[in-house]
Amino acid sequence: MERPFLLVAHSARMLAQSLARAGWPAVALDRFADLDTRSACRAWYRVPERDGRFDPQALEEKLSLALAECRPQAWVYGSGMEALPELIAKFSERCPLFGNGAQVVRICTDPRAFFPWLDRLGIPYPEVSWTAPAAASGWLVKRGGEGGRGVSVYRGENGDGYYQRRLAGAVYTLAFLAGMGQVWWHGFNTLYQADYNTRFPFLFAGAINRADLSREVAGQVIGYARRLSRALDLRGLHGLDFMLDNGVPKVLELNPRPGAALGIWDTAWPEGLLAAQVRVCRGEPVAGFLPVPVKGFKIVFAPQAVQIPAAWRWPSWCADRTPPETMVPAGAPVCSVNASGRTVAEVEAQLAAREAWVIKQLWKEKKCNRLGSA
Repeated sequence: MERPFLLVAHSARMLAQSLARAGWPAVALDRFADLDTRSACRAWYRVPERDGRFDPQALEEKLSLALAECRPQAWVYGSGMEALPELIAKFSERCPLFGNGAQVVRICTDPRAFFPWLDRLGIPYPEVSWTAPAAASGWLVKRGGEGGRGVSVYRGENGDGYYQRRLAGAVYTLAFLAGMGQVWWHGFNTLYQADYNTRFPFLFAGAINRADLSREVAGQVIGYARRLSRALDLRGLHGLDFMLDNGVPKVLELNPRPGAALGIWDTAWPEGLLAAQVRVCRGEPVAGFLPVPVKGFKIVFAPQAVQIPAAWRWPSWCADRTPPETMVPAGAPVCSVNASGRTVAEVEAQLAAREAWVIKQLWKEKKCNRLGSA
């Protein structure tokens, strides 16, 4: 029996499904152990969380258990591990890593290291301040954390983190595959953010695999990715977040691992993009990338606490499906909804309708359950 790949991420579902396209077995460690992840993996381990992140001690214990029980041939990490470079370094000594090592992760997650790198490479970014600005408007406070969790509007408070000029407009990501000093594939996304949550007003809420960018702007951003790839010896799939400032693309951050938009681009390579990452990390060139139709997804957050009914049936266009009888607290993800079509407008209309349907039906079920138990 072929030894599996070990996947570690807050949500390992997209990684596992991508590997399955190549026919490669997977073992997953993540926070949710949703139905999709379970069905795509040979084995799965649910890791407890602490304040919406991995509990480091529990993660280390689960990683050691998975290495002993499943004997993976290699491992790949996704979201959540960038906050734990020490664990990346530690477990890369025990199991081969297909992705960026701890040193690259430290650079990408430490603003005092990352922005000087951008300066050296001539890559622009919104103005940064390490001390609280005198003006209370026009700035963001950034305290770290993936998916916009550590970002808030600056209101004159002092605290940890750093400060960055707030730009107006859409947030974009260049998803790209790097290795051996070059960029092998790329695709542009427009990101969705959830603004209902006062604690996390810039929470990542989904993406669509199209972006309204000029050819000149797109070329500049691809150039940024190439410079970073050569300078940092990047390996694998990445996400380069940026915004436009008077027509100039300015970088917000570099995510040094596969991002949540993997699923809307995965058919760009016949075996799936994670297989392409593995091959590039082995030093093998990859070619034969394919066009991808307009695709998008949105994360559905619970407007109020809800328990998934025992007999609940998820529609086929749902993913990250929470197991039956799970209690989902207010503000937590319930699932994601997916759509594809010919145009951006068509896909976004489908996403809005499907998100509304899930919320309406779950709330209807909740009311019915409450009435039935009265």
